[in-house]
Amino acid sequence: MFLILLASYFGFNSQFPEYDKKVDRDEALEISAGNLLRGDFIYAEKTQAGNPITPLPGAVIIFLPFYFTGGVLVMNCTFLLLLFIFTLNIAGVKKGALYLLLLTTTPVFLHEWIFEGDLIANSIYVLLCFGLVYGLKDESSLLKKVICVFLFGLSLTSRPVFFIYLLPILFSYKRLPESKNLLILSSVFSVLLTLSAYLFSPGDFLPMHVQGFLYSENNLTVIIISLFLLIYLFVRREMVSFELYLETISIGVVIVLIVQSVYRFMVYTQEDIYLFRERYPLFFLIPLLFSLIIRQKEESSS
Repeated sequence: MFLILLASYFGFNSQFPEYDKKVDRDEALEISAGNLLRGDFIYAEKTQAGNPITPLPGAVIIFLPFYFTGGVLVMNCTFLLLLFIFTLNIAGVKKGALYLLLLTTTPVFLHEWIFEGDLIANSIYVLLCFGLVYGLKDESSLLKKVICVFLFGLSLTSRPVFFIYLLPILFSYKRLPESKNLLILSSVFSVLLTLSAYLFSPGDFLPMHVQGFLYSENNLTVIIISLFLLIYLFVRREMVSFELYLETISIGVVIVLIVQSVYRFMVYTQEDIYLFRERYPLFFLIPLLFSLIIRQKEESSS
């Protein structure tokens, strides 16, 4: 399956090279990583298409090793391979292969894969890092705890959408075992890293106000309504298990999509309406995949 995906990437881009520059998220990462290595502000430039650089600092830092080894394609391959290994080991070959087939044949996945978007890697590494922290034991070494907290905090600071992942952690603070309270430290680290990048140069910090996002009355309405619905959802659900957490954040992303679509239906013309932007479904499809894997593991061990 992995080899088929690689063949689809090279086959499509060799047959339709003119489509190569229609998505510039890979270029944005390369520009920001280059700026960071030179000691410049990572949001000081724009892509050749004139688009702002939208990844948060965590995504840029995680991309650094791949900056020298082949770029976004290698990064996607690396984390996708880790996902394949994780899925097949936990869920078994038959069910694991079925889960992976359902994920990798969705239009959103194929679009992101072929056009070298970084959202596949984003969606995978944030949940793999979450699993590392969640799996820590009280007797785990201090170094291991620090590394896991750092990695999860860094992964959360990759895209603004991951604020949804923070909410159930915060509302489940008292119900989490003591070792899981390290998730709170990861959340704090994530917020501090983002805040430091913003304070360095507020006028150039693009991810939070692309196209005037925070200054748009329409977008603020969507944010406020979605936030209240998310808080209600996370307060009502007790996050007592890993798979419940994953299911809840998947529902949270869907809530934001629905609120956004309803608001667009009320405010804009019909041609401006969309329920699923080409990238957003990854942010609930991959958590759902992880949830199925963990649930399968618990059912097989019981």
